[in-house]
Amino acid sequence: MDLLIIGRSRNTVDAAVERVRAAGFSARGVTTDDEALAALDTGEFAHLLTGGGVEKRSRPALKEVAGRHGVAVHEARRHGRDVADYLEQEVYPRLRGA
Repeated sequence: MDLLIIGRSRNTVDAAVERVRAAGFSARGVTTDDEALAALDTGEFAHLLTGGGVEKRSRPALKEVAGRHGVAVHEARRHGRDVADYLEQEVYPRLRGA
C-alpha cells in the first residue's frame, strides 16, 4: 500500500484517504497511535503521513517504527492550505518519487 495517514480528526483523515485514492494511490487512514503502529508493523506501507494534529509526544514512536520498516515519514504542514491543495502540492509528488 502506498500511504498510511494518521490524524486526529476522522473527517479530515477520511477526506484525505478519499482524495488520495481518487488520485490513483492506495491509502489507509487511522486516528490513534495504536492503529498506526499496528498498521506499520504489517510492512504494507511505503509512506506515513502524520497530520498536524498528531501530538509531538506521539511522533517519535511513529517515526521509529516507520524507520524499522523502511517507511518514509512525511509530517503534514498545510500552512492554511486545504487538504486537496496540500495533497496535490506536497504528497502526490512524494508518492510518485519526484
